[in-house]
Amino acid sequence: MICFAPFSSAFTHSETKHDGRIAPGGVHLFTLELSSRWIQEFLPVHPEPETVHDCAGGRLTCLGIQLYREYQEGKAASALTIDSLVWELLAAAAVLEVGKMAIPPWWHRIIELLHFEFGRDLRISDLAQEAGVHPVYLARVFRRLTKQTPGQWLQRRRIRSACEKLLDRDQGIAAIAAESGFADQSHMTRTFKRYTAMTPGQFRDTVRPPRR
Repeated sequence: MICFAPFSSAFTHSETKHDGRIAPGGVHLFTLELSSRWIQEFLPVHPEPETVHDCAGGRLTCLGIQLYREYQEGKAASALTIDSLVWELLAAAAVLEVGKMAIPPWWHRIIELLHFEFGRDLRISDLAQEAGVHPVYLARVFRRLTKQTPGQWLQRRRIRSACEKLLDRDQGIAAIAAESGFADQSHMTRTFKRYTAMTPGQFRDTVRPPRR
């Protein structure tokens, strides 16, 4: 079962059966359905990815945001850009697979620490102390399980926090940067653009158009 939080995403295998349930507060979903042709063309590169869930605002979610921006363009959208983003999305889903590596018993404690304490200036030694393992071992396991460093995971979690706050047009971007754990507004803007290919202001206009 996958529980979606704001600005999280999932790639589901083509044979997955869906049984969605929506909380009373409602939900806005952006769904992309790939035809079998896309999967068949992907198979020479990598088997079709199994179902994976990106709950930290990672590569999968950032690509989804960019696809949504193209969708908002309507007839003005670039078919070439959409094609490229879809291929990147398939590649990201394949990389996100955990594979056969056993998940250590301390793993979920580390993910919870990064998820809930994303505003702190965490160091690898803090994570290693929580896990009770050597920092080198933790860094290697984290890379093998997520294909990224703990720092990259943390930055994506901060971006997801910023995405949620950007929905409120009455909140300034500088204040959002501070609340999301960034050093300042310029730091958030650089990081946000690196992962989503747009500035916080462009993202805000994409998901919440200006009031007329």
